[in-house]
Amino acid sequence: EKVAGTVGPTVVSVHTEKTEKMRLQRRLYGNPMEDDLFNKFFEDFFGEMPQREFKRSGLGSGVIIDSKGYILTNEHVIEDTDRIMVTLPDGREFKGVLKGTDPRADLAVIKIEAPNLPVAPLGNSDNIRIGQWVVAIGNPFGNLISSPEPTVTAGVISALHRSLPQTSRRNS
Repeated sequence: EKVAGTVGPTVVSVHTEKTEKMRLQRRLYGNPMEDDLFNKFFEDFFGEMPQREFKRSGLGSGVIIDSKGYILTNEHVIEDTDRIMVTLPDGREFKGVLKGTDPRADLAVIKIEAPNLPVAPLGNSDNIRIGQWVVAIGNPFGNLISSPEPTVTAGVISALHRSLPQTSRRNS
């Protein structure tokens, strides 16, 4: 309860947008080969099919780690986005700017320009021990449900000093 009360005001909602352009395709027969032939025929007479813009949205949480507006979040939340918006527990909303990422650790740092920010007290990860209780706090849906209250769950440190093998980054 004390941890949630102390850290809760530093937990933010992160909303992202990515604009994607998709070329419209005509579906006529249901058979991909016949549809490809029809599209080629159509393009020969009328030109390329128009493109439509679609906005893909994402949600996540973050925590304010510095009074200058630096926020720690997950890399997968902000990956390949055009726009980052941060909503504070008091309802204020700010544009976020990506400052750095670590895809292997799934971490990212974004920054907002905002006055009077609460800051989460961070511990020293060198002091963590297997079997120690930990608390996870987030609020990815805070701006959708108009609730400043974060979600809280508890767990136990099960392992330390494990590394994932180096992997190549997938292209999307």
